[in-house]
Amino acid sequence: MAVAMRCLSVALALGVSVSLSACFNPDDIFLVDGHVFSDAGVDGQEVLLLRSRDCRAPNSSSVGSRMVDAGGAFHFEVFRAQAQPLSQTGAGFCFRAVARFPTGAESWNDFSITDNVDVGTLTDWVANLSLDGGVVVFDPLNPLPPLVDPNDAAAEQLDHRLRATTTDGGVVWLDDDRPDTWDGGPASRHPLRFAAFEMEDFTGQYTLTMRAASAINSSFFAPMRSVVFTRAAEVPPFTGTLVPVSRGLECPPLRSPCPLTDGLLVSTQFEGVPEFSIALPVATPLEAVVLRGVETRPNDDNLREVRLELSLGDGGLTTIDVLDAFSVYSSQNSILGVLDDGGIDYQVGFEIYRVIPVDEPEAISSVRVIFPGELQRASEVSLFARGH
Repeated sequence: MAVAMRCLSVALALGVSVSLSACFNPDDIFLVDGHVFSDAGVDGQEVLLLRSRDCRAPNSSSVGSRMVDAGGAFHFEVFRAQAQPLSQTGAGFCFRAVARFPTGAESWNDFSITDNVDVGTLTDWVANLSLDGGVVVFDPLNPLPPLVDPNDAAAEQLDHRLRATTTDGGVVWLDDDRPDTWDGGPASRHPLRFAAFEMEDFTGQYTLTMRAASAINSSFFAPMRSVVFTRAAEVPPFTGTLVPVSRGLECPPLRSPCPLTDGLLVSTQFEGVPEFSIALPVATPLEAVVLRGVETRPNDDNLREVRLELSLGDGGLTTIDVLDAFSVYSSQNSILGVLDDGGIDYQVGFEIYRVIPVDEPEAISSVRVIFPGELQRASEVSLFARGH
């Protein structure tokens, strides 16, 4: 121990980078290895290793940085006390290895350290990202794999994720194209859409992130698949032009002014709210109801459900039931929410972003939004008139 401490003290005093494994018991050193790839080459490319106590917050404490070698490889040695603090019970720190490329792309892997870690390959990505008729088009970093059950942890679950935000940071839209087998039928993959209803009248920018399974790492319980995220270099702007007819209307029994119709995109927490209603001043034919950032408790069948009751101007009633299929990023790993720095949070919840078409041609006087499992959180619910 004296030799180990002396070795560390000398290294710190001189500012010299030494191999920790030459100074400490090898069992107290964890190796973190990986590679970086870019079509432009990796000469001068740096990889950062970051650390955080809270996996739901951005990793902000730097453990160190490394320049990759000529083949793109990088290597960190992490002391056990850095990964598993003695003062903390349960899980240790959360780590992120991240490469930020000159193109503007960023690639990272979030992980805990219980043994040696293979981060996989952090890759540069220029996606030529754009919109074509409301559909997101891009050059995939890797070809999409055959469709598989998204709940199969052993499968390579590659998908792409869209995130659109306002200029002041409000989340306008989240969507992904992971395979969908929620109804027991054949798997399908829908295109990423970001069109008029999704944009509303907001102005901001959108990003595209790829998620891909990588190396297999060990853990205390079982082999665990490592997941690499890569955000495309482009960050295109957008400007929406549609104003919902619900803007500024009340939504009893929620508080006044209604936090879900003000257009501010502030995520509001609720407790024990089974429903609310939005009454239109004049009965109006509707084309769509849009939900943003809605989280609900599961119903008795363990599904997150929303029911719309449309009151017609002639006194009739139309009901639309929407189930768990549109819970963005839902999987056995829970929601993969997006952190402030673009990282992915496995612990957030199930956020619903959904355009619900209204096929009823008659004028509608009010919309009752019902949550069989109770509403927990939401940022906006918008009603759009037919023909906009």
